[in-house]
Amino acid sequence: ITGENRAYKSSSGTFGRVKPKQNYGQGGSGAWEVAARYSNFDIDAPMAVSPLAGTVDDVTLGVNWYMNPNARVMFNYVFGDIDSNTDANDGNVNMFMMRFQVDW
Repeated sequence: ITGENRAYKSSSGTFGRVKPKQNYGQGGSGAWEVAARYSNFDIDAPMAVSPLAGTVDDVTLGVNWYMNPNARVMFNYVFGDIDSNTDANDGNVNMFMMRFQVDW
């Protein structure tokens, strides 16, 4: 949202860290990022260990706030749809998650 980017190192196949143009508390508001993801999990997979067989689809929407290159706060909303092979176990789940991360 604020124009920063995450560097990609093709030699190692890794992403670097986001470096805000101005760190929070030093005359700036840090960096802001919006994220979205869709995923599908097949519980029928041969390695899955679960009494509930079927699939789980979920959509995640998130906002990440990078206070500085070493700290970020992540807010996520996840909507999950469970489609089991038995109708008794079908349903939806709504989750709100937050995480504070510091790395050096």
